[in-house]
Amino acid sequence: MWRTVLPAGTAAIAALLGAGFLNALHPALDSVSHFRLHLAALLALSSFVLWWRDARVMGFCALFFGMTALAANIPVGHVFAGSKPPSQNSATYRLLQINMLFDNPKRAELLSFIRSTQADVVTLEEVNDQWVRALASLDDLYPNKIICGARPEDGVAIFSRLSFGQARTTDCVAERMFVRASVDFDGKTAVIAATHLRWPWPFPQFDQIDALAEPIRQLDRNAILAGDFNATPWSAAVDRIVKRGGLNLVPSIGPTWLSNHLPASWRFAGLAIDHIMYKGDVVVHSVRKVDAPGSDHLALIVEFTP
Repeated sequence: MWRTVLPAGTAAIAALLGAGFLNALHPALDSVSHFRLHLAALLALSSFVLWWRDARVMGFCALFFGMTALAANIPVGHVFAGSKPPSQNSATYRLLQINMLFDNPKRAELLSFIRSTQADVVTLEEVNDQWVRALASLDDLYPNKIICGARPEDGVAIFSRLSFGQARTTDCVAERMFVRASVDFDGKTAVIAATHLRWPWPFPQFDQIDALAEPIRQLDRNAILAGDFNATPWSAAVDRIVKRGGLNLVPSIGPTWLSNHLPASWRFAGLAIDHIMYKGDVVVHSVRKVDAPGSDHLALIVEFTP
């Protein structure tokens, strides 16, 4: 039976993996592409079983295809993080990015965590009505804030130690889960924006990206866009946002999401869907992942110069 099932299963995995590389053609293919590393690992694993079962030609092909896909897309952001140390004359600031999880059972711990990071600016997702009330305890640390679209399960927000500038330029696109604020970094202005994209196809993620095209295009010359994009760095969804905003994508530093129903030790098998993008004079010096109490996402701490 294995002579039929194993080769057929391997061929199916290879077909899905190959289809994911055509993700620009249709959102359904982009959904498949998010699991590119998982499919490549499965294909590589099946090659050893095929080799053991003396199907060596097919096993070699599966191993070659799987390893090639892994090599092309394995997150390597840790190689680049910190590769641009700040100059002696430039001020460095800290941004904290978190998907808080709307029903987080550890709200008090997460609020304490936010305080402990000493971030200058914080971007938040899944800020529901209950989180809005809890976040009021941070008003002493972050007197400037904008909360967009708070409701039973979702919302995005920006909290800042620094003022929102003389013009106090803020935008809230509630139905599309996008918020931005012009922040005065001690005399130099840069826009900080946050977004939370919907799930990929068959959910309307691409429709949301199309609706956000103009707000993203209108980001100021110097800007940072952070958030939960529900899309991997090699996806067509992320590529669309990068191109439409004239943005640079900070290389991924690996999986940031894993269901809370799975052990934390399985984090390596999660998905890299939380990203930092920037443009203009902004220089990102480093990005690191840290645990966010109660959330199914890791937090990102970004050191940058506006």
